[in-house]
Amino acid sequence: MRGRAGLLFDLRGALQIQAANAALVIVAGLSSVSWSGIPRGDRTAWSVVDWRPESARESWQAVVGFVPDAELTVLGTGAAFYVGNIPGGDAPPPDYLTASDDELRAGSPLWSSTVDLVAAMFTEQDLAGNG
Repeated sequence: MRGRAGLLFDLRGALQIQAANAALVIVAGLSSVSWSGIPRGDRTAWSVVDWRPESARESWQAVVGFVPDAELTVLGTGAAFYVGNIPGGDAPPPDYLTASDDELRAGSPLWSSTVDLVAAMFTEQDLAGNG
Protein backbone atom coordinates (compact mmCIF):
# COMPACT_ATOMS: atom_id res chain seq x y z
CA MET A 1 0.00 0.00 0.00
CA ARG A 2 1.32 3.43 -0.91
CA GLY A 3 -1.06 6.30 -0.88
CA ARG A 4 -3.11 8.33 1.53
CA ALA A 5 -5.71 7.59 4.15
CA GLY A 6 -8.21 9.99 5.66
CA LEU A 7 -9.56 9.60 9.18
CA LEU A 8 -12.69 11.64 9.90
CA PHE A 9 -13.63 12.34 13.52
CA ASP A 10 -16.72 13.79 15.19
CA LEU A 11 -15.36 15.96 18.03
CA ARG A 12 -18.63 16.47 19.90
CA GLY A 13 -17.81 15.58 23.46
CA ALA A 14 -14.04 15.72 22.91
CA LEU A 15 -12.33 16.83 26.10
CA GLN A 16 -9.04 17.98 24.57
CA ILE A 17 -10.28 19.75 21.42
CA GLN A 18 -13.13 22.10 22.22
CA ALA A 19 -12.55 24.76 19.55
CA ALA A 20 -14.05 22.66 16.75
CA ASN A 21 -16.63 19.95 16.12
CA ALA A 22 -14.85 17.89 13.46
CA ALA A 23 -11.34 16.71 12.63
CA LEU A 24 -9.65 15.20 9.60
CA VAL A 25 -6.30 13.42 9.74
CA ILE A 26 -4.68 12.69 6.39
CA VAL A 27 -1.86 10.17 6.48
CA ALA A 28 0.55 10.51 3.54
CA GLY A 29 2.78 7.76 2.20
CA LEU A 30 0.49 5.17 3.74
CA SER A 31 2.23 1.84 4.23
CA SER A 32 0.12 0.04 6.83
CA VAL A 33 -3.37 0.05 8.33
CA SER A 34 -4.45 -2.29 11.11
CA TRP A 35 -7.85 -2.54 12.85
CA SER A 36 -8.96 -4.76 15.67
CA GLY A 37 -12.44 -4.46 17.08
CA ILE A 38 -15.76 -6.25 17.15
CA PRO A 39 -18.95 -4.27 16.52
CA ARG A 40 -21.64 -4.48 19.16
CA GLY A 41 -24.94 -4.83 17.35
CA ASP A 42 -26.02 -3.21 14.10
CA ARG A 43 -24.37 0.11 14.99
CA THR A 44 -21.35 0.83 17.12
CA ALA A 45 -20.27 4.31 18.15
CA TRP A 46 -16.48 4.01 18.41
CA SER A 47 -15.36 6.69 20.88
CA VAL A 48 -11.68 7.68 20.84
CA VAL A 49 -10.15 7.34 24.30
CA ASP A 50 -6.47 7.12 23.37
CA TRP A 51 -4.50 8.94 20.66
CA ARG A 52 -0.78 8.13 20.39
CA PRO A 53 0.96 9.72 17.41
CA GLU A 54 4.67 9.10 16.94
CA SER A 55 6.98 10.79 14.48
CA ALA A 56 10.37 9.42 13.49
CA ARG A 57 12.91 10.49 10.90
CA GLU A 58 10.97 9.30 7.86
CA SER A 59 7.77 7.89 9.30
CA TRP A 60 4.65 8.81 11.21
CA GLN A 61 2.38 6.46 13.10
CA ALA A 62 -0.79 6.82 15.13
CA VAL A 63 -2.30 4.24 17.42
CA VAL A 64 -5.91 5.10 18.22
CA GLY A 65 -7.74 3.37 21.07
CA PHE A 66 -11.53 3.20 21.09
CA VAL A 67 -14.35 2.25 23.43
CA PRO A 68 -15.74 -0.35 23.10
CA ASP A 69 -12.56 -2.41 22.75
CA ALA A 70 -10.95 -1.50 19.44
CA GLU A 71 -7.65 -0.22 18.11
CA LEU A 72 -6.57 1.37 14.84
CA THR A 73 -2.94 1.74 13.77
CA VAL A 74 -1.90 3.72 10.71
CA LEU A 75 1.66 4.12 9.45
CA GLY A 76 2.89 6.50 6.79
CA THR A 77 5.55 9.07 6.01
CA GLY A 78 3.71 12.05 7.48
CA ALA A 79 0.36 13.48 8.41
CA ALA A 80 -1.80 16.58 8.37
CA PHE A 81 -4.33 17.27 11.11
CA TYR A 82 -7.21 19.64 10.39
CA VAL A 83 -9.89 20.79 12.84
CA GLY A 84 -12.92 22.83 11.96
CA ASN A 85 -16.62 23.36 12.33
CA ILE A 86 -19.32 21.80 10.16
CA PRO A 87 -22.83 23.25 10.01
CA GLY A 88 -25.07 21.60 12.62
CA GLY A 89 -22.09 19.92 14.26
CA ASP A 90 -22.63 21.59 17.63
CA ALA A 91 -25.98 19.93 18.28
CA PRO A 92 -25.93 16.94 20.63
CA PRO A 93 -25.50 13.64 18.81
CA PRO A 94 -28.63 11.55 18.26
CA ASP A 95 -29.31 8.30 20.07
CA TYR A 96 -27.33 5.74 18.06
CA LEU A 97 -29.68 2.92 19.06
CA THR A 98 -32.94 4.50 17.91
CA ALA A 99 -32.06 7.19 15.34
CA SER A 100 -32.58 6.63 11.63
CA ASP A 101 -29.61 6.71 9.24
CA ASP A 102 -30.68 10.19 8.11
CA GLU A 103 -30.79 11.41 11.72
CA LEU A 104 -27.30 10.01 12.32
CA ARG A 105 -25.91 11.79 9.25
CA ALA A 106 -27.47 15.14 10.17
CA GLY A 107 -24.84 17.23 11.92
CA SER A 108 -22.20 14.51 11.73
CA PRO A 109 -18.98 15.04 9.77
CA LEU A 110 -19.25 13.55 6.29
CA TRP A 111 -16.72 13.48 3.46
CA SER A 112 -18.99 15.93 1.63
CA SER A 113 -19.39 18.33 4.60
CA THR A 114 -18.50 21.98 4.24
CA VAL A 115 -16.15 23.10 6.98
CA ASP A 116 -14.89 26.34 8.49
CA LEU A 117 -11.25 25.55 9.18
CA VAL A 118 -10.07 26.47 12.70
CA ALA A 119 -6.53 25.06 12.66
CA ALA A 120 -4.18 22.86 10.67
CA MET A 121 -1.04 21.09 11.88
CA PHE A 122 1.52 19.14 9.87
CA THR A 123 4.34 16.74 10.61
CA GLU A 124 7.79 17.55 9.27
CA GLN A 125 7.06 15.08 6.47
CA ASP A 126 3.82 16.88 5.64
CA LEU A 127 1.41 16.57 2.76
CA ALA A 128 2.85 19.59 1.01
CA GLY A 129 5.82 17.39 0.08
CA ASN A 130 5.88 14.29 -2.08
CA GLY A 131 3.95 12.03 0.36
